[in-house]
Order: sequence, then structure tokens, then C-alpha cells
Amino acid sequence: MRERIHLGTKDNLRVQMSSEAIDELGEPSVNYDGLQDLFYDHFGVAPETPVTTDLYAGSRFRNGYCNPFAPDTMHINITTTEQKGLTTAAILHEGKHLADRNNQPARYLGLTALRVCVGVGALAPSYLMAIDSNVAALSLVMPIGMMLSHLYNTGIDPLEVAALREGEDAKLLERYADLIVFPDSTTE
Repeated sequence: MRERIHLGTKDNLRVQMSSEAIDELGEPSVNYDGLQDLFYDHFGVAPETPVTTDLYAGSRFRNGYCNPFAPDTMHINITTTEQKGLTTAAILHEGKHLADRNNQPARYLGLTALRVCVGVGALAPSYLMAIDSNVAALSLVMPIGMMLSHLYNTGIDPLEVAALREGEDAKLLERYADLIVFPDSTTE
């Protein structure tokens, strides 16, 4: 697991970053008042709920993250999002997931289980054909299963649709543009 650098804390908000990401992007300025407004006012997370924003570089698993359901932490591959100019969009998107996990845990768990079932159901025929070594059928069925799973995740799954909507909302992107800003930021 990579070393974590604690960038700062305000009340129940904590921001940390991998040393690898700091080496690549530099240390960002963090608007803690804006983060408080986002999580506690906009998303309605209870103010006593601790919220950790964990910024990392590279693969989540290479960096030691194996629990995507940690209710109080959002993980962001900051090197990828910053290079694409999507840091604020990623914070809004992942923040919505964090808020859903905290505000409606039973609903979140149920819909996440449904997402897993849809993904497994869509891809199961591909796995069965791979076991059977039916390469011709596998090359036809696997892309269909992947497409169906992707369509569910981005167009039907209520959790993902809501998070995508937050990350694409122009007013929110403008309002929260200065939450986390790097020295050579590509975010406008």
C-alpha cells in the first residue's frame, strides 16, 4: 500500500493523497468550506458523519483499496481525472455515491446488489463459453454481455444515473470548481 499524505482536516472532513499522486501533480489547494457545503448542505450528509476524500494515482487495487463500499470515504484516481480536466466532475459524481451510501444505506446496498446481478447475468454466458472453449460463440456473446451491462450501469441503474447527472451539471461544476485545485490544473 502506498504512503498516504494527510493534506488537511476541517471538522469531519479529511483529505488525503498518495505520495505518488503528489509527486506527479503537486500538492493541491483544498477548499474545505466548499467541501462542507457540498457534502453537508447540497448532498444532505449528516454533519457528524466523517467524510474522507482519498486521492490516488494508478490502479485502486495497486494502491491498497479493496473496499469500494467504505461508507465514509470516496476514492478518486486523481491523476486520470486531473489530466482530463474532470476533477470537479469526479468529486461531484463520487460525492453523490458517498451521500447515497450514508443517507440511504439499505437502498444503496440493494441497488448495488442488483447491479452486480445484472453484470453477472449479462456476462455469465461468456464465462460458460470460455470454459467450454467455444471461441467463436464467445467472441459474439461477450461483447453483447458487456454492452448490456454497460447500458444498465449508465442508463438504468438509479444510483449511477443520479451520480452521472451530478457530475455533468454545469451549475454545480461552476459552483464547486475550486474544491481541489492543483498547481498546474487543467480544470477551468
